[in-house]
Amino acid sequence: MEKQQTARPDHRARDYVSDALSDLGIHYIFGVPGTNEIPIIDGTSYPENGVRYIEGLHENIAIGADIGSARMTGKPGVLVVHVTPGIAHSIGTCSMPAARQCRWSFFAYSNIPSIF
Repeated sequence: MEKQQTARPDHRARDYVSDALSDLGIHYIFGVPGTNEIPIIDGTSYPENGVRYIEGLHENIAIGADIGSARMTGKPGVLVVHVTPGIAHSIGTCSMPAARQCRWSFFAYSNIPSIF
């Protein structure tokens, strides 16, 4: 039977993102915090959302942790990075070649409006 989700007035976009990840069995988000992604990171501070944020000091560190988690769990990794430097580092450094070589998936996410 398909799980139905009903809109809840106390639910925000961050909570729906966490719901979607939890439904997929993904319980970790990796990244380097910046200003635009604060709503998503904030969503991980609520234990009931079931998703934990793992902070890295640089995108390369976060990518390495993300790859390791994806390999260990068999689930796609989720990487949350800052809009300009984070995307540039994550795409230009090692994520795309590693994704092709290791066959892991990742979701790079940035520029979340703070009103959500």
